[in-house]
Amino acid sequence: MFRFAAICLLVAVATQAAPLPFAEVDIEKIPEGIRVLIPKEVVEFYKGLTPEDKQILKGLGEEAKDLKFQTEQEAIEALKAKSESLYNRAKVIYDLVKSKVDALQPEAKDFFKQTVAAARSLRPVSGQVPSVNTIKETIRGVISKYQALPESAKTDLQQKFPQITALLQHKMVQKVIKTKLN
Repeated sequence: MFRFAAICLLVAVATQAAPLPFAEVDIEKIPEGIRVLIPKEVVEFYKGLTPEDKQILKGLGEEAKDLKFQTEQEAIEALKAKSESLYNRAKVIYDLVKSKVDALQPEAKDFFKQTVAAARSLRPVSGQVPSVNTIKETIRGVISKYQALPESAKTDLQQKFPQITALLQHKMVQKVIKTKLN
């Protein structure tokens, strides 16, 4: 239960940044109470994937596991080379999120980028899945950084990414934080 809830939290945050690293996510398996907190554009993107699209993304996911892509832009360009149609759909989400991130004030932007980096650090590398303790420490770090933000940065995040704030305030996530992270 803890691992699933923690992964849902980090998936929601990271999908705000770029959907490609999470090509194998089955959006339908995420509980409805959490899924409603993921931006509808991202949910629709995943729901609209064809079996061929999923295969392409899975292949890119394998390449990403080997750290072939240094930036989201490199991953997006690799996607373009494999499927123009899928690239166009993914690029819409990428551009939407990028514009929101670019509009954040500096402290909020730094927090967002650090959170995405933390989520990415939990991706399995060479088949090595992170331990529960690593996941816990990562989430504790994200929470403590969020709590240390000035109110203006928290408000900025709330306005531009209300789903993240709602997710952090979700009763299931709060329960996990209180019972499993302390």
